[in-house]
Amino acid sequence: MSVIITLMMIIFVSIFVHRRNSLRGSAVCAFKMADIVSSFERSHKEQKTAHSNWLPVRNKDIPSPHPAKVCVCVRARARRQ
Repeated sequence: MSVIITLMMIIFVSIFVHRRNSLRGSAVCAFKMADIVSSFERSHKEQKTAHSNWLPVRNKDIPSPHPAKVCVCVRARARRQ
């Protein structure tokens, strides 16, 4: 029997804390790599300043090629060599 572990099966665990001048609190979160990758495929929002609303990023402001897709291609190329 063999076990195959792919990059998409990896789970990242992160700790998030607020800055001192913000709300008090922290969180421990776990993210599946597959979910992280798929999140880059969706539309995004941005906040221009700390006091503004989160608004969708306009298509003309999204870099091409998308940085997430370039990283995945570079990793795939490195595995083939």
